[in-house]
Amino acid sequence: MRLGFVQMAVSAFCAAAFFASGCSSELNISEDSFDGSITFGGDSLAVPVGSTDKIGIGDFLNVDTVDMIYVDENGKYYLEVSSSFGDTIMVSDYTDRMAVDGIDRQSPDRDFDVPGNLASSSSGQIVADFDYEDEFTYLFSLEEARDSGLISVRSVWLDESYLVPHVNVSSDKELPASLRLSLQLEVPDKYAFEESPTVDGGLITFEGPVQTDGSVLFQPLQMDSIYLDLKEGDSFEFLDTFYVRKLSVMVDAEDADMLAGSHLHVTNRVTAGGEDGMLHPSSFYGKVDYDISAIEELTELSDIPGYLKAEDVCLDFTSPSARVMLSSNAGIPLIADAVIGTTYSASSEDGSLPLTLAVPSSDDADVMNTLNYWVSDEQPADMPSDYTWLQADLRDLLSRVPDAFSYSIKPYVDLSSEEDHFIDCLAEYVIDGEVVFNLPFAFGEKLYLPVRDTLYDMPEAISSVISMANIEINGEIRSTFPVAFDVSAYFLDSQNRPLDINVSSQHVASAGADGTMSVSPLTLSVDRTEQEMDIAAIVLQFELRAGQVPGEQLSEDSWLQADVSLGIPGGLTFELMDNE
Repeated sequence: MRLGFVQMAVSAFCAAAFFASGCSSELNISEDSFDGSITFGGDSLAVPVGSTDKIGIGDFLNVDTVDMIYVDENGKYYLEVSSSFGDTIMVSDYTDRMAVDGIDRQSPDRDFDVPGNLASSSSGQIVADFDYEDEFTYLFSLEEARDSGLISVRSVWLDESYLVPHVNVSSDKELPASLRLSLQLEVPDKYAFEESPTVDGGLITFEGPVQTDGSVLFQPLQMDSIYLDLKEGDSFEFLDTFYVRKLSVMVDAEDADMLAGSHLHVTNRVTAGGEDGMLHPSSFYGKVDYDISAIEELTELSDIPGYLKAEDVCLDFTSPSARVMLSSNAGIPLIADAVIGTTYSASSEDGSLPLTLAVPSSDDADVMNTLNYWVSDEQPADMPSDYTWLQADLRDLLSRVPDAFSYSIKPYVDLSSEEDHFIDCLAEYVIDGEVVFNLPFAFGEKLYLPVRDTLYDMPEAISSVISMANIEINGEIRSTFPVAFDVSAYFLDSQNRPLDINVSSQHVASAGADGTMSVSPLTLSVDRTEQEMDIAAIVLQFELRAGQVPGEQLSEDSWLQADVSLGIPGGLTFELMDNE
């Protein structure tokens, strides 16, 4: 029954073709080449080809292969690219220049005659006091530091720096075992020391036992800070005057006779500084112009499919944004000139976006403070409260996906600050940061993003039919895309090579923004060919375009699907069924 039914259908088909073309033999349709799924009826020949898969935005973007494409809690797609950077501000390199020569003063030797009658002190010891009256100057200079960028300095705190006299005493008599010696130094008011009973304003009293070799064991006094109050334009070099005021010797009462009437020879050397003899700053209040190196970073988007970065693809993002997070433990007020760039290997469309950002400062080097910036063309209504908005033309920078993002962060000291900077010379200051680009898939008027679906197993009869007459690609398109799209097609041969067959295109309007499905007829005209062609497949291409309201964001719920058939306009239409 199937064979007879096919023969009758072929006869009817040839008659219709003869009426249309006047030469039925050109169809070259045989039982072996004719597909029983061809239908006849109405006013056209229809060859059902099939239906495309349900095509979602994920198919356009190939999201399964891209780690940087995400779906938010509302099912909306977005592309996010993050890059971290960081660097160390080498404060120690600079503050080494603030180290100055310490004090190393050798006083002239002195001789003292101890009275023969010694009075007892309130402590029960026998005491003899002598005026020492030695004066010396100390040159303090921060000229090298000023030449390296120190602008002003109010106070300097010192690191492991000590003031101590080095006294040695000899006598024409045996030194008593209980002999102790004290020495008073008068220092300028600008020098501050650790709290100690030996410190009375600018008068410092050192006291210690005399060793068997005549040396006096004094406890070094830690130098705390120096108040300088040097302003921009002042001389950073000055002389300080120190005095050795008083020398006292003391013995227990039972050793008074050994000390009384003796002749003492005293040598004295006063030093101040660290083990290397230098005064090293541990921190200071002041202003300094550091030369901080720029931070350069490059983030390649190697995981993004090449077709999304192609020159003929335009995503035209309408609401790109960048979140910039800067963290620092530096006590210096810093500003960063940042340049965010995009690079495209296939073109010369490289772009750059300059930004000026305040860098957070911290009074404690162990505490990192952070400032957050939201960079976008328009301030979002839902921007987090801990962000500062910066207006920038990101749309001009990111109409499509670049091959790489580049970052250049050049920090410099904010010299306009009225306050002195607190610089911890022993700290490791760092600047850390992160830039996160967020590109919601909400597209503008320039949107162009294609995807293709291929339908194979074309009826062999099509190769003959298309050489006889113009045909149409007909069907129906169902869509929930909130953007419009163009539909076009082309044919492939059995080697998957495109064929030179002209096919028209069709524009399909966007569906509702609320996801309501729209149904549109599909009608693409196909020009007849000069000869039969090896037609094995048809490729449907869907090209996303801007919808009626550009900027609608695409979600994973957006999809389209097409039912496709081929037909000859104006022909007869039958339906051939396999009754077996």
